[in-house]
Amino acid sequence: MTSLLPSTQTTAVVSLLLGPLIFVATLAPQFALVPAHAEATTYQIQTRTAARATQHLRSDTTLATPRVFSQSLTLSAYDLRDNQSGDLNARVRLRYATDLGLARELQQDPRFDARWNDLSLDLAYLQWQPFDALQMSAGRQWHYSPLGMTDFDGLSVAWTDTGGTTRPFVRLAAGRDVQRGLTPWDPGAWDVQGLPPNESAVTDDPWHWMAAASTGVDFADRRHRAEIASRHHRRPLAEGTGGATTHHLGATATTTPVDSLTLTTTASVHTMTTGLDRARLDAAYRVGQGVVSVGVDHRRPVFAPSSIFNLFGAQPSRATYATWRRPFTSIASAFELRAWNRTYFDDDASFFSAGDEQAIGGAVAGHHRLRLRIPVDYSWQISAQTLTGSSGGDQYLGTSRLRVPGPMDGLFLTGRTTLLWAVADHHRRPDGLAASASLGAEFDLADIGQLSLTLESRSGPRTPANTAAFALFELESWR
Repeated sequence: MTSLLPSTQTTAVVSLLLGPLIFVATLAPQFALVPAHAEATTYQIQTRTAARATQHLRSDTTLATPRVFSQSLTLSAYDLRDNQSGDLNARVRLRYATDLGLARELQQDPRFDARWNDLSLDLAYLQWQPFDALQMSAGRQWHYSPLGMTDFDGLSVAWTDTGGTTRPFVRLAAGRDVQRGLTPWDPGAWDVQGLPPNESAVTDDPWHWMAAASTGVDFADRRHRAEIASRHHRRPLAEGTGGATTHHLGATATTTPVDSLTLTTTASVHTMTTGLDRARLDAAYRVGQGVVSVGVDHRRPVFAPSSIFNLFGAQPSRATYATWRRPFTSIASAFELRAWNRTYFDDDASFFSAGDEQAIGGAVAGHHRLRLRIPVDYSWQISAQTLTGSSGGDQYLGTSRLRVPGPMDGLFLTGRTTLLWAVADHHRRPDGLAASASLGAEFDLADIGQLSLTLESRSGPRTPANTAAFALFELESWR
């Protein structure tokens, strides 16, 4: 019988499939949970097995049956020098994903390789802290700053002054911007014979450079903090044509001038726009046992590694919003009120213009922990929003979620329902009701993991109804 996968791919799939089973059968009995701050060399293993099975009718009446499976494995080592200082650590994370429901003829098409046989290296770095104030990391890692997160292969250095009431810090990072499917470093770029399935995907100049820097000051009492950051990317536009460099600058600050008031602001500028791509100001004020938050937000999405989703959906917008949260300990409940006014614009010639579309809405939500015969965790939310402009109309959304203990120790049962009623202004867009409902079970596996199962059904007037089953198997242990 001929395998659907080349031999090397089959080995990888089998290894990842058997990983959790081998983990339980051989390693788990030898492992014991230990504190995160180990006093000797400590190893951590995490595995996550996720599966999704669903089916629905396409517009051409054929049946779509995705059977998505993914497996991740994370290996972490702490205090590798075994000197009780924790100055040398390492982490590796691999992830494999496949769609077992993909048609056989598409499995051989390189354009569907990421859906059929996708093996990726998420993290692989060594971290060294020669003394308390300095930390260095080398390898594939994530860099965080007020500008968001980016993946890169390279070196990062962080220095923090840990003495005194003010603690200045500096963070630097530089290396190759991780670009899937563009370089020989990506495992999906080669088939079993060692040839790229799509030669245009591997260029002679594969290096997409990035450099980032941030500096700021943090106060020991955690009442004030400020940071400025910059990030620069250089990408080849085409073979032999050089490249383009983009710059992203930003700043953020948080202050608590009095115990009841916290102010947070952030802003950034990108060279691909003519002005601010992000600006936000939040104020949170404690009133009795409740908290009132108000703010303004400006977003002008830019295509970047940290915000690729913006290319396909987000619109430039400006918004004002307010939120009130109040816990009631006597009835083990908490309530929340929210209101917002969001304006979508096509240009930034003026802050508000007559052609802009607006979304005005409000919501009320509650969370309750009831003590009946068994403890019940129940939450709900009701919201309404009206939209003006070419896509105008009204939307009414209600959702509720219930979580209760099951008949066995460590077993919890969950249920969730969501209803959306949309009323369109345009006569060619009919009103419609969309609904989803799910039932699930969560089972704690002693101290080493959790198994979750969920069955979900969705229906709506503009999309085909579908039912999906989800399974998530997580294991974690220390040695």
